[in-house]
Amino acid sequence: MVAAADEAVRHRKYLIAVESIGHAIRFYGAHGNLRRQRALIQQLRRRRGELAGVTVSYLSPSLHLVRLTRREHEIVDLLLAGASTKDVAAHFTLSQRTVEGHVYRIYVKLGISRRADLEGAYLALEPGASSAVLD
Repeated sequence: MVAAADEAVRHRKYLIAVESIGHAIRFYGAHGNLRRQRALIQQLRRRRGELAGVTVSYLSPSLHLVRLTRREHEIVDLLLAGASTKDVAAHFTLSQRTVEGHVYRIYVKLGISRRADLEGAYLALEPGASSAVLD
């Protein structure tokens, strides 16, 4: 399916490309291969511009298959409010290294690699989940 998506992009058939990737994401999720599923979601986000913006609206049900834990939600809320990893560690009485591990797993689940991308990716994954923090 991923190869079909690549071929569809080469021929500027964006809807077919997105649908192919969506099927692959759902397949890996249904078969418990969450690592591959997350990798495809990350790939999809990186290719968003190339896919003419079709990705988020069309694949939102697939993107919602990836869920953050309660603690990860709490950490994201603090990060979006401007807290540093050190601040989060102090808030939860954890080591800074433990918080860095949580942040790493959050980034993997959201398919991002920079804090600057956190807000957009989090809201795309969990619409409205953190809107109070952003106001």
